[in-house]
Amino acid sequence: MSTKLLIAALAVPLLFSLGCAGEYATGDSNELQWDDDDDGDDDASDDDFADDDAGDEACDISGTHPVDGDPMAYYRESLEVYFAQPVTAANIAANGPEGSIPGATVLSDDGLTATFDPYGDDEQHLVPVSDYEAIVVGPGCVADWTFTTSALGLDLTEDFRLQLESDGASYIVDLSDGTLLKPLGAESLFALLETTPFLMSLQLHNETALDMRLGGLDQEFLNQDPCIPTVELSDSGSAWLSGSHVNLSPITPTPVPIQIDGVLMLQDLSFEAELSPDGSVLTMGRFDGMVNGLDLDAALRLVTGDSDAYSPGTTCDQLEQLGSPCGSCPGAPEAQNCFGFTLTDLESNWLNASTLDIIGEAELANCTKREK
Repeated sequence: MSTKLLIAALAVPLLFSLGCAGEYATGDSNELQWDDDDDGDDDASDDDFADDDAGDEACDISGTHPVDGDPMAYYRESLEVYFAQPVTAANIAANGPEGSIPGATVLSDDGLTATFDPYGDDEQHLVPVSDYEAIVVGPGCVADWTFTTSALGLDLTEDFRLQLESDGASYIVDLSDGTLLKPLGAESLFALLETTPFLMSLQLHNETALDMRLGGLDQEFLNQDPCIPTVELSDSGSAWLSGSHVNLSPITPTPVPIQIDGVLMLQDLSFEAELSPDGSVLTMGRFDGMVNGLDLDAALRLVTGDSDAYSPGTTCDQLEQLGSPCGSCPGAPEAQNCFGFTLTDLESNWLNASTLDIIGEAELANCTKREK
């Protein structure tokens, strides 16, 4: 069995963890009024971020998310404003087809990022395919911008929903296409794993419950690899579909045995993504979880063949040098070898209209590779 394929298909989330920077609320953003500069222009470009009161000390706004004029903003994302220099306070307000949007602005500890979470509610979001405008007020400056949400978040088509309920759907996932958010600065370390694409399948039960599986990809035939075991990710109703949004709640411990000189157990694994209405793409994918640095050391020794460079403790030592030290392990607080990962921006393309076969020990004992 290919070691790299096994790592990619079963150690899927080796690369990626949800982290929260210290933040504090600056107040209710709805106290702001629109178009404070009274020029009638609510469509300032990124270059128009300027001081509206020459008598005040201006703050320097370097950009926003979504960017001004973005025609494809994701309806679930927060609004952010980036300052070139730290500020001590900032407020963001948003307005859309449903009127003024409640929420509060949060300023990062370093004073460089202000974040506005629309509604402040995990169950309520912006509306797909809709126009929005936002405004930020900082010390001595006011700036506004507009954006339009994409079609992501619209209801699934009836045909695709029926497909999910009957035979399911499978997608090709390539982790190398994602963005590693945490551990910070560790991209080169994890790139050594040389992950290859794997498969993820979804099948809908009882309106919202999902059966989620991972499996190996036969890259020559673009089908399931019969010699890589299937991983079940949806035990005990932990995966579900909300509208078009796929969720896998954290699993502890994650029942994913990674046979790389032993067993690598992933902890607190969660996943979320958005299905396009016709099901052709599973996009905005995000993996969060925990991994034991000692297990990752073993994986890197196997992949690189360098036992000296990746002796036990090497991964945690490198992460500490990068400012992302290892901490306690789930269920074993005395162990200080675990770290969190977060991988975002994954986009997975449709493979076929079926769910993955269950490949267990019996199937592996008799598996044969396909030949051209």
